[in-house]
Amino acid sequence: MMPTLDSFAWVGPEAVLAFGACVVLAWDLVFRRARPWESSLVGLAFLLGVSFLLFRRLSWGSADVLGMLRVDFYGGLFQLVVAISASVALVLEMSDKHPKGRDGRSETVFLLLAGSLGAFFLLGTWNLLLLYLGFEGLGLAIYALAAVRKREHHSAEAGIKALVYGSLSSGLMLYGISLLYGLSGSLDLREVGIETARLFAGGDGLQVTVPFLLILAGFGFKLAFTPFHFWAPDVYQGVSTPVLSFLAVGSKIAGAAAFLRVLATWLASGLDGGIAEALRPTTLVLATLAALTMLAGSFAALKQADIHRLLGWSSVAQGGFFLMGTALLGRYGFEAATAYLLIYGFTMLGVSAAAFFLIQQAGGSQLRAFRGLGRSYPLIGISLVVLLASLVGLPPTAGFFAKWLLLIRAWEGGLGWLVAVAAISTVLTLVYALRLIRPLFLVPDENQVSVPKMLPVQALVVAAAVGVVVLFYFTPVLGLAREGVESLRFF
Repeated sequence: MMPTLDSFAWVGPEAVLAFGACVVLAWDLVFRRARPWESSLVGLAFLLGVSFLLFRRLSWGSADVLGMLRVDFYGGLFQLVVAISASVALVLEMSDKHPKGRDGRSETVFLLLAGSLGAFFLLGTWNLLLLYLGFEGLGLAIYALAAVRKREHHSAEAGIKALVYGSLSSGLMLYGISLLYGLSGSLDLREVGIETARLFAGGDGLQVTVPFLLILAGFGFKLAFTPFHFWAPDVYQGVSTPVLSFLAVGSKIAGAAAFLRVLATWLASGLDGGIAEALRPTTLVLATLAALTMLAGSFAALKQADIHRLLGWSSVAQGGFFLMGTALLGRYGFEAATAYLLIYGFTMLGVSAAAFFLIQQAGGSQLRAFRGLGRSYPLIGISLVVLLASLVGLPPTAGFFAKWLLLIRAWEGGLGWLVAVAAISTVLTLVYALRLIRPLFLVPDENQVSVPKMLPVQALVVAAAVGVVVLFYFTPVLGLAREGVESLRFF
């Protein structure tokens, strides 16, 4: 397919983001006397511009561009989430007083933009080759972000662990993709889905089992599904809080949304072919992984004393709820999973910003160091309570309806046992959320040192808390999820 001006117009956000990454990379070379925060400001300006372009593109409809890129409402919606996540990470990075001088500052900005570009390609394609390249682009940025603070041994350890486990996941996914190409003779997921449906209809579905399990394992490592979650808590503990916010929201949601697109395009085409019964083992595999992921993450989070590790295990548990929706392999389950991802992302951005504020004020990430900070900064304390209520799934927050919808769909899909597991996980989430909240409202430590109040960060936390309460009116979120899943056009 010959490129045209119209084709390039469709990929405007990706082009601007790539240009922005190049500008940031060259910034220190051109402006040698630039202050450390200036590159962050440049990166933030590009991300806000990209967000505006993405918002405009949501109304353009769907198109296949240059035979490999797919522009639709679903991909654009989550690309916007990734851009917002990277923007929040940059706001936190600019407010971070910990790095001495320029150590890791400009590199972090470049890697956030480069990782976002990889996530854009991961989210915007039906082509298995471009899917893998996006997967790798995002992964390489995460490995480097984990190790970017060279003077801190925890950062180096996090980078090595992310690299080792990430390389394994990439290898598994690439092997699965090669097997799919051998089966179908195509890298287009739509054609692979049609061939998969034909194999199932002919009783040869076992040929698809191995590539499916390999690709599932590849995504499983990226998204920290049990039993592929070993790396998550250690990496979350080793990275800076700004990087943690992007890892927990931008990277995780990009991988989850791409995984859902793969399922919707590849396997769900078989549902249209009337072979739903043959796909029941797939539902059982995904539901079992969801149950194990929810329980492993929730139980492990109970005994964490470091907020980074606690958020790492919590992220594992929340991934299990997403898997519960995808396990249904149908439109309603995918809509519930999509709505949940949107609310989870919004909530975790606020929680990450609150964690950053608390760590800066306390001078450490141990929960006991936060003693009395909720009293000293009541807006932050109350906002964090609201955000954690949304993460647990309590009314009157958007998280309540997001989890309720997942439970209803799972019950209607005959997964009552999984609903029971999800209820147990929710109770455990409430317990470790209370462990985080409790020290905030104890009598403050007399030896607390006053540090700058970081008003932009406080504004982010309060805005997120207000948002999850306003979105208790869940209809707009569900409308976005429905339109996104509808744009996949396989239902």
